[in-house]
Amino acid sequence: MSIRNWSDTPIEDEIIKTIFRKSFASTFDLKGIELYMLNSSGTYRYYKEGDLFILKSSEDMRYQLGLDVDQTFIANAPCIITVTWNDAIEPSPLSAHRRGGMIVQNLYILAIRYNLGGVCIGDGLYANKVTIKIQEHLGLSPNLKPVLLFPMGYLPQGQSYPTGDLQSTSGNVPNPLESSIDVLELFQKSVIWENVSVSQQTLSNILWSTYGYSLLLTGHRTVPSAYGEYPFQIYVCDETGVYNYTAESHSLYQTSSIDKRSDVVMHAGAPEYMGKAPALLVFCWNSQVGTHNASDSDSGGRFINVGYGSCFQNLYLSATLWGISITPTFCTDSYDSLRMDLSDLPLLNIYPMYLIGLGEKTILGDINGDYRVDILDISQIARAYGTTPGHPRWNPNADLDNSNLIDILDIAKAAKNYGKEI
Repeated sequence: MSIRNWSDTPIEDEIIKTIFRKSFASTFDLKGIELYMLNSSGTYRYYKEGDLFILKSSEDMRYQLGLDVDQTFIANAPCIITVTWNDAIEPSPLSAHRRGGMIVQNLYILAIRYNLGGVCIGDGLYANKVTIKIQEHLGLSPNLKPVLLFPMGYLPQGQSYPTGDLQSTSGNVPNPLESSIDVLELFQKSVIWENVSVSQQTLSNILWSTYGYSLLLTGHRTVPSAYGEYPFQIYVCDETGVYNYTAESHSLYQTSSIDKRSDVVMHAGAPEYMGKAPALLVFCWNSQVGTHNASDSDSGGRFINVGYGSCFQNLYLSATLWGISITPTFCTDSYDSLRMDLSDLPLLNIYPMYLIGLGEKTILGDINGDYRVDILDISQIARAYGTTPGHPRWNPNADLDNSNLIDILDIAKAAKNYGKEI
């Protein structure tokens, strides 16, 4: 639920710092993304490497930023987080917006965790004239471009989020389960995988988290979407065939009874190891969903990628919670061949765009998810050596014994499986 008005209660410094630090927690690559904070005391740049804020200007620019994006209500937020993109590091605007979506999904979850509220704003930021205005008013260099804004603050008196237990679903997969684990633990949790399998219950939990209804009958979804429209479809490929996930009923409907994982991976041009994942998720875009045609033609597909980023980040958090390994995302444009792989009947207006494999990993020490233990994994452990949660070089996947310290014991565990692969 997006919040667009706030109380004037300031947000405590320690909460702000925690939110900024944990907003970068993801298994996915977030290179090129930088965060700025605007409040009554000025504009600050957040440096995740040192977990600190540096003052860039002591002028309150919140109202000016609202004028720049023609949404002056954001000036009432105690804090405005500006997600920027360094195009000298990441040249692709679509990749930048997908990463921005991952950051924003974290911000939504962290805001709710601290009884705060916010809203993701992207409309118009991609226009060159708006970009130039924001760069000037915030003192950004030409290579730093605004991607998304997230005004945030405490909810006004009398306003609250919808609450309640998850209601039973009417679909053909198990009801999603709730967990008593504090979400903050998921942003630093390391998982050890032992068996290759994905149960129906676990798959249900992950699909629901990724793109389901957060509280049934309320209309609220687990991820935000531009214009409040949801143009994505998820197909699940496993050894029994291909299934389309329908969020409305929380169901999987079979579209093919043939194991298409190898074909999908081959036609997408994805790494071969992804075809060995017990469940292969294919994220598709339906170009005919929504009154805006869901195409974001004016933004060049940027909003679509913000939505994908939000889905992927939720998938990562859910997989971490339930002890599941996920591969990196793989982007493809092999639409025609993949349409035939995903269904025995023609898929109209469907564009398969991203692949993610998931399953319980079999090899302890496979840090980068390529189903083998080699020097690349050892080097990642070595890079994080000596760190604990919160350190800039902390890598939860390298904490193989869940001790919250990456040390010689972790290297020894990985070395024991060196050279093994699936």
